[in-house]
Amino acid sequence: MSGKREVFVQARERLLAEITESLHNDERFVAAWLADSYGRSQQTWISDLDIHVVVAEEYSEKLCATPWMAGARTTPERQVTLRAVWDPYHSFRGT
Repeated sequence: MSGKREVFVQARERLLAEITESLHNDERFVAAWLADSYGRSQQTWISDLDIHVVVAEEYSEKLCATPWMAGARTTPERQVTLRAVWDPYHSFRGT
């Protein structure tokens, strides 16, 4: 595997470990699983992470709300939750 591929795979595995730990330690989430290639244990170096998450009922209104009919927007609660695990500006640059 080339150097860049290896860096990507390692970053993705670190991200998956961080997400797993974060979900495991957060009472708002009652279950989570990997889908698609990871869920079938058939991932390649270019596979993405498809994660399905079950939210506890008492948190579902805020975390599962769909305040906009279209667009890539989210609720403030979802944004805080995602940023606690993953900073998209630094994760794959190794910083």
